Amino acid sequence: MHDHADNRAIRSACTRLPACTLLATASLLACSPYRLAPAPAEPGAVVQPFTTYIDGMATVCMIRTAQLALAVTFIVHDNDLLVGATRGPTYFCYRAQPGRHRIAITSDDGEQRFDVLLEPRARYYLDQRLEADFGDVLPHAVWVDEATATRLLARSEHRILQGAPASEHLLTGTEVVADLPDPPP
Repeated sequence: MHDHADNRAIRSACTRLPACTLLATASLLACSPYRLAPAPAEPGAVVQPFTTYIDGMATVCMIRTAQLALAVTFIVHDNDLLVGATRGPTYFCYRAQPGRHRIAITSDDGEQRFDVLLEPRARYYLDQRLEADFGDVLPHAVWVDEATATRLLARSEHRILQGAPASEHLLTGTEVVADLPDPPP
């Protein structure tokens, strides 16, 4: 039979557990060198989804809606240039020159790569699904059409990458990612 002191100790531990879990999660997020922030209120300050640019550049959007692994950051590079990141249900878009591109989505546990040919003034949407396997969280993205992207965007928040390690060159605002040169014949 338990005495009242044992019950108080159990209740005390149970009330502290959520606070400890929250603190641990916050600590992990604070340690990430990639900082996300809400997109600016001015629509022209950053690339927006469903926008066709008259200068002929393509638009690429990364959309993540998964409610699993909310603290895991997916870092995205296009032709080795840091273009953005997602964490939890978020999205971002960037502009790219038409032509060949190598897009890499990376988590702490793995990477997924796409070799794509972007067309002038086209819009592309990548649904950043994930695969959780024995504690590892891996990107498992698929290209989707604009109608699907519209539904996915309604379930996520527009975020921009505001900070990254000093070793990374961060694409900002409406800058454009250059295409890869044609391979030698």
